[in-house]
Amino acid sequence: MEPDGTVCDTVYAGSDDCIVRDIINEMRSEGYCIDAYWVGSMGGLNMVINGLADIAGIHLIDPVSGEYNIPYMNSLGAWDDAVLIRGVT
Repeated sequence: MEPDGTVCDTVYAGSDDCIVRDIINEMRSEGYCIDAYWVGSMGGLNMVINGLADIAGIHLIDPVSGEYNIPYMNSLGAWDDAVLIRGVT
């Protein structure tokens, strides 16, 4: 939400990544209204699943398989509510 009470069109929740923070700040400077909640990867994924965020920055490693993100998407049943886009590998 903006200081004037305007509700933003886009909500980001997840890991506090300096590149994501820079992108959000740049988009804000160009007039986009983006709320950001630095709630960690699992918090961001849960917010997307529950309809509270549009985008989540996640980096969740499964200790058993060593695979990132997909095991958590599977175990939380997130595929109906989210799309996983691979960023940096």
